[in-house]
Amino acid sequence: MSHVLYKAQDILIESMKLVLKKIPKARLLLVGDGENRKMLQIMCKDLGIEDKVIFSGYVKGGKEVFDMLDKSDLFVLPSRQEGLPRAMLEAFARGLPCIGSHVGGIPELLEDKFMVPPNNAEALSNLLIKVLSDSNLMASMSQINLEKSRSYSKEHFEKERLEYYKRILND
Repeated sequence: MSHVLYKAQDILIESMKLVLKKIPKARLLLVGDGENRKMLQIMCKDLGIEDKVIFSGYVKGGKEVFDMLDKSDLFVLPSRQEGLPRAMLEAFARGLPCIGSHVGGIPELLEDKFMVPPNNAEALSNLLIKVLSDSNLMASMSQINLEKSRSYSKEHFEKERLEYYKRILND
């Protein structure tokens, strides 16, 4: 039995088929593993893009994830549902431009123009093509995300927590 693809890897794969028509050198790296991997690999084969999609398999986290992010040009999270996505915050901290869907906590992180409706491969592919085709836009997104990541640092949250406790004690 397959689980729901909450991260919408299927939508990302569908959009990749459309992206490759305009940007044939594009590649997609899907990080992680799970019981849906085989189904997603078959989907890639059926779409004729199996040589353009790389499945990393299980990744421990930490340095291994950061190394993958550092080798990437763009981070995409077209989730169907989401909290505040830690993976996107990690991509921000590595200075990656990011695209996501308009669900959960993603709108807290991204400007509207860098989000698409969930389950919309065509809208996602159009945004991917726009971003990947504009190096100035990617550089601007990267800088904005890197700066924004600082407000999600451990030190920032500890400072906010202390200020909150002081306010409570003074009430």
